[in-house]
Amino acid sequence: MVDGEGAEHDGGGAVRNPFVLRLVELDGEPSEVRLTLPGPIALAARTDLRGRVQEWLRAEAAIPEPGDPPCLRRETLRLRLRPREIARFVGEAHQ
Repeated sequence: MVDGEGAEHDGGGAVRNPFVLRLVELDGEPSEVRLTLPGPIALAARTDLRGRVQEWLRAEAAIPEPGDPPCLRRETLRLRLRPREIARFVGEAHQ
């Protein structure tokens, strides 16, 4: 299946809440990134610039921030970037 941004996934239906992220490593050093997003993440993948999946990512529950309302659920993606890499990630948020 292909979402509106061209990312393939094996879900059972249309992508309803897609997001696309592009991250750039500017320091010239390999980096490990923790990206925390509000709400549960149904699926996420690193893709090439044409939207082909290179790696499926697994979201994990994030530690609540002070002052977060009890109903707010955050999830974190862990990503590795090569020096000077421009990386594209696509995903779908749960409704």
